[in-house]
Amino acid sequence: MLGLEEFSFVRPSPRYRELILLTAIKNNPHISQAELATLANVQPSMVNNYISQFESEGIIVKKGPSKRKMTYHLTPDGEKRLQVHLLSLLGEASQLFLRAKEIFRPALDSLEKSRISSLLLYGAGDVGTTVCRVLLEEEFKIIGFVDDDPPKHGKSIFGIRIMPWNQLKTRVFDACMVTSYRNADEMKKKAERHLKPRNIPVLSLIVSPDGRVSVEESR
Repeated sequence: MLGLEEFSFVRPSPRYRELILLTAIKNNPHISQAELATLANVQPSMVNNYISQFESEGIIVKKGPSKRKMTYHLTPDGEKRLQVHLLSLLGEASQLFLRAKEIFRPALDSLEKSRISSLLLYGAGDVGTTVCRVLLEEEFKIIGFVDDDPPKHGKSIFGIRIMPWNQLKTRVFDACMVTSYRNADEMKKKAERHLKPRNIPVLSLIVSPDGRVSVEESR
C-alpha cells in the first residue's frame, strides 16, 4: 500500500494549514479571514486562532486603521517559516513520487517485457498527469494525450500536447494507455474502435488489492 500516514502535507494537518495561510497572506496582504478560511477549509474562528498565534510568534504583523481595512504581512521570521514549510512539502512530494513509482512498477515491468517504448495516453486528467510523469521519468516516449473534452485540446502537460482523436492518424506509437478509472470501460471501447484498424493495443490500468498498478492489454 502507498502508506500516506507519514506524510503531513497530504492530509489537513496544522503544518498544511500554516502553509496554506502563510502562502495566501504573502500573495495577498488584503485577504480576509473568510477567504483564508475557505482556502484552508476551516471555520473562520480557527483562522482567527491561527492569526493570533502567528502574531504572538512574530511571524506576521497586522496593519490598518480598522478590522475591515486590516492587512497582514509576513515578517522575516514569517518568511523563514514559510520557506521551511515549502522545503518540507517538496521533500515529501519527492518521497511520495518515489512511492508512486514503486506502486506503478508492475505496469512498468509489463511495458518493458512487451517492448512498448512509445505510448499515447488517453485521458488528460489527474491520473493521466501522474502516469505521464512516471513514464517520462522511466524514459518512455509519450507521443501525446488524447482527450474527449474539447476545451483541453491544444493545451499541454509537461510539454506534451492534448489532441482530439482525429489528429492522431499520422502519429506512430506502440500502444495506447487509458489513464482514467472513472470511465475506463467506455474509454477503452472507444480507443479500440479508433485503433483496431492499425492493430495498436489498448492498455487499461488495473489496481490490485494491495494498491499496486498493473496493465491489462486488449487488441
